[in-house]
Amino acid sequence: MWFKFGDPDFEALFKTLTNTKLCNSMKKCVKFLHTGALEALHCAKLKHLPKRKAFTMDTTIVMLMLAAIEVEHNKGLTATTKTKTKVSFSRAQKQYVLKNDKHRDNISFKKAILAVVEGNIKEKVKLQLEL
Repeated sequence: MWFKFGDPDFEALFKTLTNTKLCNSMKKCVKFLHTGALEALHCAKLKHLPKRKAFTMDTTIVMLMLAAIEVEHNKGLTATTKTKTKVSFSRAQKQYVLKNDKHRDNISFKKAILAVVEGNIKEKVKLQLEL
């Protein structure tokens, strides 16, 4: 549906869109970027590539790829957690208590990736990187 220049609907829309408060608010909204996915990638990267160790460029690229695969794998998952009971000391109660420790089970996913990597190492497959 198109508006004609003199229509009251056009004038109402024009007045709304040229409102200075709306325009100033939009300037701030445009710069906003949700960084949750990027933070998840950096968290996974730090798990595989700690800052205190030095790695070759090939290792860094492969581990960054592994981190990206892990983040993509975990993004679509529902929280399938395993519960373990552990004993810990409670300072508030001043005694040992049993606590439920929940964590996500993604060991099978990592084992599958490592099996492929191990097979490639045994077959001496060279990694083709196009940088």
